Amino acid sequence: MQGIKRGILEMLDAMAINKADGDNRLEADRARVQYAGALHLFPASPDGWTPRVLTCSALANEGIREIWEMVLQHHEKMRASGWFLRRRRQQALAWMRELVLAGLEEEFFAPSRARTACPRSKKPCALRRPRRSPPPRVAGAVSQSPRPHPNDAAPG
Repeated sequence: MQGIKRGILEMLDAMAINKADGDNRLEADRARVQYAGALHLFPASPDGWTPRVLTCSALANEGIREIWEMVLQHHEKMRASGWFLRRRRQQALAWMRELVLAGLEEEFFAPSRARTACPRSKKPCALRRPRRSPPPRVAGAVSQSPRPHPNDAAPG
């Protein structure tokens, strides 16, 4: 049930509990019932899919076909309803945002920029009271131009 605390169950479309064989079969089925019950506590998904919990045994080759059928059913339902494409677009936007933020962070903390943009010691910043004003605009401090920063010493 740790997944509930971490918010993981809210994101899943299906769950497969493996090792449902031998002495583990009864425990795996209990876990399936508990997780299925927990999933019903969450609000219905806007895509119309109800997450399912299945058990399987890779060792005994049991339940694998049922899991694959569930995956195919989910895929078909998402395509037919348009949610597949909608999620792909959301993922593409999220990935683009991550790439932009990573690039901004890399450029901001590049050695020539970091010397002037960041204090030499973080201690004075940590001792000050937080300001209520918004943080400074990073975009204005980051430049893609090859010009040297004014504080970079010229060789010679």
